Amino acid sequence: MNYSLSNMLGGGFVDGLDPSAKAYINAVVTAGATVTRAQRTAINAFVKSEKLALRWTLHKRLYLPIWSIAAANAIDMVTQASGTFVGGVTHAAGYIQGDGSTGYFNANVTPSALSQTTASASLTALITQAPSGIGSVTAIGSIDGTDTTKLIEFSHFSGTVIIFRAMTVSGGGAVQSLLSRASQVGIFVSSREGGDRRIIQRLTSGVSTLVNTAGANAGTVPVTGTYQMLRSGYGGGAAYSDGRYGFFAASLGQTISQSQAFSLNVKTLWETCTGLTLP
Repeated sequence: MNYSLSNMLGGGFVDGLDPSAKAYINAVVTAGATVTRAQRTAINAFVKSEKLALRWTLHKRLYLPIWSIAAANAIDMVTQASGTFVGGVTHAAGYIQGDGSTGYFNANVTPSALSQTTASASLTALITQAPSGIGSVTAIGSIDGTDTTKLIEFSHFSGTVIIFRAMTVSGGGAVQSLLSRASQVGIFVSSREGGDRRIIQRLTSGVSTLVNTAGANAGTVPVTGTYQMLRSGYGGGAAYSDGRYGFFAASLGQTISQSQAFSLNVKTLWETCTGLTLP
């Protein structure tokens, strides 16, 4: 922890907190949440670790919806901008859960506004309980109606597949991995970077690269917003997730090593702040 006078007076650490961590904590408290000393320390450590690893600038939106209060759960860790919860969403201690019929989160920002491109985009979701049923529902993403040339999404795609689509043309830009619906839990970092598309999954038992394949850039960036727990329009109408989620991120593309390190940092943050354990 840097306590140098120049750093403290020059916009660096104040009261031992990184400025970004402090801004997020203050926003969450203003929204009505209580942040314990342990949570404060964990948030600070998370932000400092991301900055030290030079990943912080990759992240355009980071959400930690653990606070049991909608207003606090809607706050982005990076910018302190707020999204909007719509419909039936349960705000529990440690996670949010949609009702499967009306509930979702609108980040109120488009992929292009986040600087995501056909060559660089990643989506992250911490899932503690997979959605019920076998229908296709999106954890986090953006889709321009039924236009399959304009989408970025990470989804529970049927009861046996998870899928990451980045600006696909008729599915040509998709990567997927076979996983039973019950196994679609843990921290998933799905990414398009350096010409490759990949999905990694972190569980308590460790981290795995589920898929990593090369693919040409295709399609265009969606102009609709970025949503969580909502698949809007694609495939014949809206579909809502009733899974349980404890963290979301919309970032630029990450390498495998960056994805693995980021997922471990997210795991430590979430488990320390909630007292819960990743599946």
